[in-house]
Amino acid sequence: WRVRVDGPASRGSLAVPWDLTGSAPVVLDMDRLVLASRTRAPAAPGEPETPLLPTEFPALQIAVRSLEVQGRRFGSLEARVQRVPDGLRLERATLAGSSFTARADGEWLLAPGAPGSATRLRGEVESTDVRDTLTAWGFAPSLTGASGRATGQLNWSGGPEGEVFARLRGTARLSVQDGQLANVQPGAGRVLGLMSLAALPRRLTLDFSDLTDEGFAYDSIVGDFEFRDGSAYTSNLVLKSPAAEIGIAGRTGLVARDY
Repeated sequence: WRVRVDGPASRGSLAVPWDLTGSAPVVLDMDRLVLASRTRAPAAPGEPETPLLPTEFPALQIAVRSLEVQGRRFGSLEARVQRVPDGLRLERATLAGSSFTARADGEWLLAPGAPGSATRLRGEVESTDVRDTLTAWGFAPSLTGASGRATGQLNWSGGPEGEVFARLRGTARLSVQDGQLANVQPGAGRVLGLMSLAALPRRLTLDFSDLTDEGFAYDSIVGDFEFRDGSAYTSNLVLKSPAAEIGIAGRTGLVARDY
């Protein structure tokens, strides 16, 4: 089947093979795709909810020039998902926007020797304008940065549905360079930054942006995170600036939304 779609939320074409259980993929070629949040319909009273299984889904080949999910602008998407005997394998996926590129691969497979399934995902994100990337992805633009990079290896029980954060496990590393913490008034820290010997090369090039720009200037933010039990833990998140070196250790509740 070949379908042409043109409306406020989507514009493009869809090609569906006759045999959805074969190797031929469902091909999605879209100029624009806007997706809203969606939850599964609850099971009828007294009936257990049937888990989604990766063996029930077809192979996919996706090309979207403009993707928006729940108000978040993810730029263009290219992805290929292959059917394997025990589920689905994401061979590659690439998101590209005006200030970021994200790449990922992984798999959603039946859990060996147990009911249900499990998902594994490996990925990296690179940004050339951290504030612009955060804004596009729907986060508060409280951080600027000339460059940023994040890498991670994540896994969780089940598939890409429901509250993934509650089941998330894995690790990630974050690195951001040369930016500002917005809405921070460092006070005397600006004076300390002016006198810091570590900032001498910056002063010799007549760079006083850390003293004149809004917020608290930093040279780098680097740290590692571990995800488990609905939270993200760090013991080595370090912010370095001409005025101070700040270390952070603790927990961020991804589900409870606390610190």
